[in-house]
Amino acid sequence: VYLHSNYRYDDFWKNTKCLFEIHNLAYQGVWFEDILDFANMRKDIVYNEWGVEHYGRVNWMKGAINYADRVAVVSPNYSREIYNSLIEVYRNYENSQFYRDVMFPAGTYLYEPKALESSSTISVFAPFPLVSNLHVHGEGIDRTILDNHTTNTLLSCIDDEFNAEYGDDGYGNGDMPSNILIEDVTFSGAASELARLIGCFNVTFNRVKFSGDDTNTLITIAGNASSFANNIVFNECQFENAACAIDIQEYAENVTINNCKFKNIGVSTVKVGNNNAQNNVRAITISGCHFEDTVGTAGE
Repeated sequence: VYLHSNYRYDDFWKNTKCLFEIHNLAYQGVWFEDILDFANMRKDIVYNEWGVEHYGRVNWMKGAINYADRVAVVSPNYSREIYNSLIEVYRNYENSQFYRDVMFPAGTYLYEPKALESSSTISVFAPFPLVSNLHVHGEGIDRTILDNHTTNTLLSCIDDEFNAEYGDDGYGNGDMPSNILIEDVTFSGAASELARLIGCFNVTFNRVKFSGDDTNTLITIAGNASSFANNIVFNECQFENAACAIDIQEYAENVTINNCKFKNIGVSTVKVGNNNAQNNVRAITISGCHFEDTVGTAGE
């Protein structure tokens, strides 16, 4: 931080590279703002959200991470602990309402949907919540990986009144989410469904990989008479190792699958409609896709 504040234009120091190593994430060096005056540092350069400022105080660790050329930790195990702490913050539904731009650096994150409440009549699990106006992005397919080894759904659209009291489906009575963008990340796992897109609209996946366990469904898309799943787009995505890649069940329209790759899909690559004769599925577009070791599209 000191180099960036006072010597960024100095001919001798300007090309100096810095490695910051984290030994204990809990000790971040939080001080009042006047510490910068004591250290004779340039507030106009470093005291901002991209520097050391953190909730109205100076956070030296934040500044070090922002300005370092590389960040390291003391062990691979500690690296995994830090990665998973990021997702633990977001997985709490109350927290997810405050985050609208979520960036996951390259790495593998173990995400296990946990029970919100369990009894003889209710078992609701907290998936990775897809809420309105959300942008989730990683650093690329097979670089940022969210992995789930449980049988519970990994991703799910969550309405604005989500509450465990509503029962097994985990949905409340509020407006369903919209305007969701997910980019440059891999979702993998053994859940019966990796993602449930129920009643949501304006949802786009760009360069996202979905990888299953050869027996599951990767994506389920559905709605109801009052809330169609609408305008769901997959661009340059990859779907692999599943019984069904995309199951478009009922009350869904304007689903676009563009320039995607499907590999090792054993039962239905894209399944359109279910056993309900009035399933109201329309405007499904598949274009420019590549299929390898797959069973073709199925419509009922």
